[in-house]
Amino acid sequence: QISNLKTNLKTLNNNEQAIFKKLNSVNAKIKEYETSINKQNISLQNNYRNIEQYNASKNILTKLFESENDNIVINSLKFPIGYEKAIEASLGHGLKASLEKSDIEWRNIEQKSLFNLPGNINNLSKYAKGVPEVENILKLTGIVNSTTEGDKLQNQLKPGQQLVTKNGGLWRWDGYTHNEKAETPANQILQNKANLIEINSKIKKSQNNIDENKKNIESFEIKIKDQEKIKNKYNEDLLDINNKKVATRDKIEHVQNNLA
Repeated sequence: QISNLKTNLKTLNNNEQAIFKKLNSVNAKIKEYETSINKQNISLQNNYRNIEQYNASKNILTKLFESENDNIVINSLKFPIGYEKAIEASLGHGLKASLEKSDIEWRNIEQKSLFNLPGNINNLSKYAKGVPEVENILKLTGIVNSTTEGDKLQNQLKPGQQLVTKNGGLWRWDGYTHNEKAETPANQILQNKANLIEINSKIKKSQNNIDENKKNIESFEIKIKDQEKIKNKYNEDLLDINNKKVATRDKIEHVQNNLA
């Protein structure tokens, strides 16, 4: 009988050690999840700070485009990257003209008798799309590759025509000219618009990151709760094993006393 009791006690000790090992694994997982939560919280705070900074920049840039309505040329005109300064030179402050009835508006007037540009050069309507109201001026605006070409072709322009370079040089039919270094009233309008679009994209990305941070934190918290439940179960098992070990030792002692 003593031999069986000692075997049972040994089995209980082995089971106890196995549970201790499992508990260590559970505690390691909990610590790992807590570390991950801390990292996610740091990332979360960084993303909140980024959004705050981006919104401050957005507010400044947005004031540059204040209008009674959002339906203005600059918000609807689509063109490839790299043509910002050419569009600025061509349209000037007309970029902020309303496409609706307003104090400053750009009306849609179809012109069927526009002059052809000299030298078979491309016009801006091939690149800028989305606003029929500015189609006339875009068709009358030729793209030249250099200042030399602009100077050469300017005296061949017909009334209403103009030439621009991608860097913002402008030659008009009436003799008005400004070079690529000129600080014009419309300077930086489209660049600021591009910056605003980029900032909005960054705000959206940061908000997505925040949502992902919160989702990850919630996921790790659920995992910790699950491990805590497992931990509690193991502690209950340890308590049960301890009680059985005490009872087994008592039985061994009782048997040994009877044999004595």
